[in-house]
Amino acid sequence: MSPPFTLVLVALFAYLNASTAHAASSAHASKIGTLTAHGFTDEKWIKGFEMAKAVVAGMSLEQKVNFTGLWLTSTGCSGQTRPIEGKVPMLCFADTPTGVNSRYSTQFPAGVTTIATWSRDLISRRADAMGHEFSLVGAHTPMAIVAGPMGRSVFDGRTWEGFGVDPYMSGVATALSVEGFQKNGVSGMIKHYFGNEQEYLRIGVAGGYFPSNKDTTISSNIDAATVHEEYLWPFAEGVRAGAGHIMSSYNKLNGTLASESCHALVDLLKVELNAHSAVVSDWGAAYDTVEAAKNGLDFVEGGAPASNIFGGALGAAIKNGTLPKDIIDDKIVRMLTPYFALDQKKLPAVNIQRKILNKKSTQVVLDIAEESITLLKNARTKKDKRGLPLEKPSDILIVGPQAVPGPYGITSNFASAFFALPTNDYNGTITNGLGSGGSPAPYVVDPLTGISERARKQDPPAYVDWYYSSDTSAGVDLGFGFATKFLDAKISSSGQVVVFASTMAMEGYDRDASLKLSNGADEMIKYVAARHKDVIVVVSAPGPVAMDWASHANISAILYTYFPTTEAGTAIASVLFGDVSPSGKLPSTLANKVSDYPLNKYDGPIKSNPVAKFSEGVFLDYKHFEQKGIKPLYPYGFGMTYTSFSLSDFSILRTPKHRKAAVRETNERLFVAGKAVSGLYDVAYTARVKVHNTGKVAGAEVPQLYLTFPSSTPRKMPAHSLRGFDKVHLKPGHSATVTFELRNKDLAVWDVKRQGWTIPKGMYKVSVGTDSSTLPLSKTFVY
Repeated sequence: MSPPFTLVLVALFAYLNASTAHAASSAHASKIGTLTAHGFTDEKWIKGFEMAKAVVAGMSLEQKVNFTGLWLTSTGCSGQTRPIEGKVPMLCFADTPTGVNSRYSTQFPAGVTTIATWSRDLISRRADAMGHEFSLVGAHTPMAIVAGPMGRSVFDGRTWEGFGVDPYMSGVATALSVEGFQKNGVSGMIKHYFGNEQEYLRIGVAGGYFPSNKDTTISSNIDAATVHEEYLWPFAEGVRAGAGHIMSSYNKLNGTLASESCHALVDLLKVELNAHSAVVSDWGAAYDTVEAAKNGLDFVEGGAPASNIFGGALGAAIKNGTLPKDIIDDKIVRMLTPYFALDQKKLPAVNIQRKILNKKSTQVVLDIAEESITLLKNARTKKDKRGLPLEKPSDILIVGPQAVPGPYGITSNFASAFFALPTNDYNGTITNGLGSGGSPAPYVVDPLTGISERARKQDPPAYVDWYYSSDTSAGVDLGFGFATKFLDAKISSSGQVVVFASTMAMEGYDRDASLKLSNGADEMIKYVAARHKDVIVVVSAPGPVAMDWASHANISAILYTYFPTTEAGTAIASVLFGDVSPSGKLPSTLANKVSDYPLNKYDGPIKSNPVAKFSEGVFLDYKHFEQKGIKPLYPYGFGMTYTSFSLSDFSILRTPKHRKAAVRETNERLFVAGKAVSGLYDVAYTARVKVHNTGKVAGAEVPQLYLTFPSSTPRKMPAHSLRGFDKVHLKPGHSATVTFELRNKDLAVWDVKRQGWTIPKGMYKVSVGTDSSTLPLSKTFVY
């Protein structure tokens, strides 16, 4: 740590520690958190910052004011700036987290589907391909990287957009995504910062998108340790990776709107995380010009220029002396820095409807679709030939509306367009969720088509029939005592029955409290299982669903496909027929009964200042189940395959190594034995484990590393916390060694008193296995 850097930190934190909980007061917020070159590790970002400052220095106040209000035009951008004549063109902010918001582009897999692969390579390839497509349409800032909601509640309507409930997992995926986007010259925007963990009252109304009500907007009340160890973690990783933009969320944080919170935007983001990112509000998430401007918000997403609280309104506040003149400079510098650092002048003119669908992207979609499919149950043994994979089947019956095309084409799931309710029974193959998190599908390979094409390739071809009505009683009475139910007749003549079931989720609405599948699918599954001994169930869902049928003896296999993408049919058929061995792992725990999930949301009446108390702290998902001693139906990280693997030769060594940030170092503090030290992100230990494919077919396994903190840790910590994972593909009989690096931050907890990270003294336990409940290998070390 250099002397100048040390002096800066001392000055900043002396100020913070001497202040109240909202450290940067209104009088100082325009200075504290102002962007400087300090912390940049990449020369092109330093140059971009200097170029941005030079442009701002030459702008008039009117030019600055006009630039700050993002507004909607006919370009297809979700928001845009005005150009700076002769210097910078109009900057385009574009949806969505699953690709360009156009039917002429690729619909990429949702975050939940991507993270179910547990593959760092596929996370990177998705971001690279998506970033490339955004660059082709000239979008400067895709609003596409979702680090929140994280999935505090299984009932949240938007968890499917992001990278899951574990902060380590989400942090890895967020950083890889930022890098993938920005290598293509588009700025990686991370959203929603932070605490947006339910849709109910997120804007003060029960559901939907308008009208918003500040008074009845939910407040996420979160303690400092939980903020840092859970919700801030992926944003910190994103800042280090270089995220050019961050979107603030709709909800309040401890009583103050997230988009007007000095503590969240200045103290935590711009000072502690040293973020260079421009902070842009979610659409209409800020209400007060002065409060938003002085407390760290840089730009406001809004509608027409006249309705935007920045732009002209910000200029008026500066001209009448309510806000200082220079407050606007830092906002524009932050916006322009990624433009110059990423050399965005090379991007083509904006055309969101440009035809950019390409084979490279569709291959990424197929690869993620295949590797995300999670095998939860399989009856197949040497003696029991039921289940998967299908081995030259002769007669297959496909049941359920999820297996076939929608009745009105690929847009039929958008029955009421953008404002469709997620509780509707959607007919047809669901490839993605709804709202601003979903993009149009350019094509859909439905499961019936995929299975039929694959069945035709075997010799002899298999007979494939289908039944996609939810009415089990449909039939015909021929008279003379001969009455036939169509479904019963089809079931009795089929070798295997594959039941497809699904449910939807979308922005603006939380999920139904029952977590039941749509179209009466739960009843259909039970009906078929009562009439056939080899029933395979394929579930497409945004997250956990009720599965009281899972233990039925006649259900021989269960596949979980999340939102299975436009390549759903191809990927599912490949797994069913054994062309691809399933390798997906659960990104969330599946419970035996819905009541085992904590509610973790405010579901009371609409009233003034409603509060969601995050009293569970960091005990989310698998950490909750372990804390409460609840045995799950299927644990976090679980997934079966068609082969078998063994883990062996587990070791861990002390291997101190500096780990420089890719773009921007944070100002987070680390304490060891009560003393401030540098190197929060430096590697402390390296663990290794050997993975061996002991089966007869090729496949992939994901060794997972979990940390147990010392008993001396000042407060109760989870029994296990994920701190490493990697996916390895192996042929039969082959093996590979997987390496995990444990950083100082991975060993640390948040010290509320010191306002920094501290590494507890004592014995740590490091365990390796194939899911959070199966950890056969472990080592200990004393720190």
